[in-house]
Amino acid sequence: MENNPHDSELIDRFGNVTPEVKTELESMLRMWDVDAEELSFKWESYCIQMGIEETKMTLDTARTFKKHVQNILDKEAQAKKRQHQNPTPRAPVMVGSGADMLDQLIGTTPRASSTAMKRKLERSAYETPSKSRPSVPASSPFQTSLKSESHATSLEVGIPFSERRNPGEVLEVLNQQIPKPSLPLSETSTWEGRIRFAFNLDLPTFSYRNMYQKLSEASEIVDDRIDEFAQHIQEFHNIPDDAFGDPSIQSPNEIIAVGKIVSEALGDERTNASSILLESSRMTGAGARTKLNLHKVRSYAIFPGQIVAVRGVNSGGEFVVDDIYEPPRLPIASATEEETTMFSTMLADGPMSIVIASGPYTTDDNLNFEALDALISKFAEKRPDVVILCGPFIDAEHPMIKEGDFETEEEDGTVEDLFRERIAPLLRRLSASLVFLVPSLRDMISKHLSYPQDQFKNKKALGLSANCKLLPNPSLFSLNDITISITTTDPLFHLSAHEISLNPKNVVRPARLAQHLLSQRSVYPLMPPHSSISLDIPHFRLLDLVGATPDVIVLPSKLAPFARVIDGVVAVNPGWLSKPRASGTYVEMVVNRDEVVRDGEERGRRVHERARVEIVRI
Repeated sequence: MENNPHDSELIDRFGNVTPEVKTELESMLRMWDVDAEELSFKWESYCIQMGIEETKMTLDTARTFKKHVQNILDKEAQAKKRQHQNPTPRAPVMVGSGADMLDQLIGTTPRASSTAMKRKLERSAYETPSKSRPSVPASSPFQTSLKSESHATSLEVGIPFSERRNPGEVLEVLNQQIPKPSLPLSETSTWEGRIRFAFNLDLPTFSYRNMYQKLSEASEIVDDRIDEFAQHIQEFHNIPDDAFGDPSIQSPNEIIAVGKIVSEALGDERTNASSILLESSRMTGAGARTKLNLHKVRSYAIFPGQIVAVRGVNSGGEFVVDDIYEPPRLPIASATEEETTMFSTMLADGPMSIVIASGPYTTDDNLNFEALDALISKFAEKRPDVVILCGPFIDAEHPMIKEGDFETEEEDGTVEDLFRERIAPLLRRLSASLVFLVPSLRDMISKHLSYPQDQFKNKKALGLSANCKLLPNPSLFSLNDITISITTTDPLFHLSAHEISLNPKNVVRPARLAQHLLSQRSVYPLMPPHSSISLDIPHFRLLDLVGATPDVIVLPSKLAPFARVIDGVVAVNPGWLSKPRASGTYVEMVVNRDEVVRDGEERGRRVHERARVEIVRI
């Protein structure tokens, strides 16, 4: 009997499921006209939104998932039918194919609208406070199909935080052979004597004027990056000058062309192999876009915004690609014998301890910040050296924040007051640790709506103590001999929607997505960005990984949490501390001091061999 062509893809994405579950999955592929990768992507998002902790699909969860999605699609079809029968003067709602409508399961609201949200919240502060402000039904079922339905579900079936399952359970360990120290290390040990912090970017450059962009300047910056990568690729692969050419010019001769991958798909529509173009720089190809034919390439993993070199021929209106060359990685960071000796001495009491968590920090049905409280209650006593907290803190996507349904001690309270009253007191309990706060574009207390994003302003007004350091998004900084890169914009999730691959060299999807960031030397290489991100092109070089590859890259994502070593880099997704309807995860990391070698030579810091990383359930 001939095997179903979907079998291997389904096994890759969903594991060895039962025959009954496989039958349901095959039914979904046919009904919604999607591939196995797209379906797994939607399943992951559904698990996150519904608070499902066990992501392996059973027959019951498969049928519930199928019914949930089909109900949404049916509502959308009915809404479209009613629109045609009873047209209204309001702006039309676009209802696409089954795959398009399926995308609404993970739809996001553009962050640019948060200014309007802030005005609403500030205005509501002058009204008589009320326990509940019922939301007005939206004019389109398309807009409410998931958002309002899922919030209502959370109120009905959400698990109270106090009744969460298996708190403290370790879900994954990287470098399990490294022993975990008992904290606190000693009563006299303090982070001031153990940790040296240095910010590795030009902090004032993040305080630019929002949305002040010149198109000519933006174009030049993108061009410069393509030309820089062309030089890196040429040097790394030893390609002679005369091998390069313009891919838009028809010729029987084989050439190598360097450019940026562009998709003909619009907005957040999914990229496919037939929609791929290569955009040259003005110097190498007058900025022209050329259709790429990838049918000869046996292995690839590409996405819009990726800068690559392609070898092939344009003999008739499209460039037929034989091979794809990626740019080389940045060099590995090294340390001198003197530096290693100094930092090793500072950690004489024991290894460096780091806790990493990412918002949201409370469930959708309240603003009690129970998850953050639980995290801080644990580590206020254990006194780790460093606590890194990533936004959002006051989440613009939280249903109660959207409705302005919160109260503060001040009669005319704002979201800043809410932070100062509910979050700052918790952070002050971490007085024995060095605390870092990294904003998110979803943070209501951020005055900066563009990406790259400036740090939170006015530490005193937010009620923060001196041991709290405010960092921009993204950040690149050093703790002793460890370089850490962080961004909170979820590039992994956004890349997963646009990457297309065929027999990729790295078959582990989360690792491959993180690998793209290292290869492209950027914490957000997707171009154009996801619709939820207002990218400031003139400043997008602030997203670059500069100098050397970071030792640790922290990428909070709605995708499943993980800790992996990728090309010598410790890549960490701590997950969300709080999901809409359930508790989430965070990371505990310890890094042993480096061994001092007395030979006067610089050596790689080998942090990936010295670090133990745990994914822990809060």
